[in-house]
Amino acid sequence: NPLVAPLSLFFDAQAQSSYHAGTAVLSQRFGGRFYWSVNYTWSKTLDNSSDPSLNGFPEDPYNRGLERSLSRQHAAHRVVAVLSAEAGPRGLLRNLRASLISSAQSANYFTVLAGSDANRDGNTNTDRVGTLGRNTYRGDSLLNVD
Repeated sequence: NPLVAPLSLFFDAQAQSSYHAGTAVLSQRFGGRFYWSVNYTWSKTLDNSSDPSLNGFPEDPYNRGLERSLSRQHAAHRVVAVLSAEAGPRGLLRNLRASLISSAQSANYFTVLAGSDANRDGNTNTDRVGTLGRNTYRGDSLLNVD
C-alpha cells in the first residue's frame, strides 16, 4: 500500500548482511632496526539495506529480497604496506622510530538516487534513477600514504 509504505520506514530497521574474506600477510624484520610488512585482504560484502540515516532505506520495504546487492561498505581488494626503521639505543635520536604506511583499496559502490518522488510513494529518499539497482554506481579507488 503506497499510503502506508512511508510510515513503515520509521519503525523498521531490519537488514541482513554477509561478509566473506581472505587475508595474506608477508613481513620481515632485518638488521635489527628495519621492518616491512604487506597485508592483503580480498573480501565480498552483501546486504539488503544500508544505514537508514544515509538514505539506505529500501525502495520497497515489503520485498527486501529485491534489495540484495553489494554493500556500501564493500571493498573487494585492500593492500596495506608498512616500512619502519628504528634508531639505535645511543645518540641524539636514540630509540626513535620512523614509519611509512601506505594503503590502497578498490572502489566502493553507491546508489544513484532520483532526488524526487519518482514512484509517488511519499518518500523522496528511496527513488532510484530509471531501473538502476541498489549500489550499482562504482566510485573511485582509494590510495593513501602517511
